[in-house]
Amino acid sequence: MIFNINILMKQIITIIFFLFSIVINAQYNDWKPAEVFLQTGEVLIGRARLSMSMNRTEHPDEKRLTSFSIRVGNKEYLRFLEGNERRSTKFDTEEVKKVIFDLDYKKKEKRIKRKAIFIPIYKSLNKTKTGFAELIIDGKIKLAKKKISGAGVARNYTEEILLIRENESAIPINYAYKLKSFKKRTIEYFYDCPSLISKIESEELKKDDLELIVNYYNDNCAK
Repeated sequence: MIFNINILMKQIITIIFFLFSIVINAQYNDWKPAEVFLQTGEVLIGRARLSMSMNRTEHPDEKRLTSFSIRVGNKEYLRFLEGNERRSTKFDTEEVKKVIFDLDYKKKEKRIKRKAIFIPIYKSLNKTKTGFAELIIDGKIKLAKKKISGAGVARNYTEEILLIRENESAIPINYAYKLKSFKKRTIEYFYDCPSLISKIESEELKKDDLELIVNYYNDNCAK
């Protein structure tokens, strides 16, 4: 009887996890009105959805960790539907410049309508893995976010905040298992902006001021 109960409990946990994963992924995979800007300069207007993996982006510090393997997920892509077409067109990340979604959803009983811009990113340090992330701030250094999952059966989904220099891999800045403090990591990342480093060292700008930090760099130090 105990053996059967254990099997039943495992099956229930698996079903719950599967259903929860569907809910989480639906935020990315639902068809939404969108403008798709291709690298060729062509602009497509219709409906689109992103196929996005929920795995972590590779972080330089993690190369020293041996307790777990870095999972940067499978290659991501975009599907596009024009008009009343039923068959979608698939675009790899390398073919897409950006996607602007018209979102309309409820959050805490409040109707929210907004535009969300997604851009292609390099998820691995050697640029072999690519994906999409939602753009928060555009500029010489971009700030973006991407939903990721934790490890284990009872996964916790969270947002990975990314810093992106032009033509470089995205660097996560909000890791819970970080090896360095936020201050040290940001000072290293914004090495070419002494006035910004001074503000971070004096704690005039802190972790909650990440958008201010990126804006300051783009306004004062971007070449």
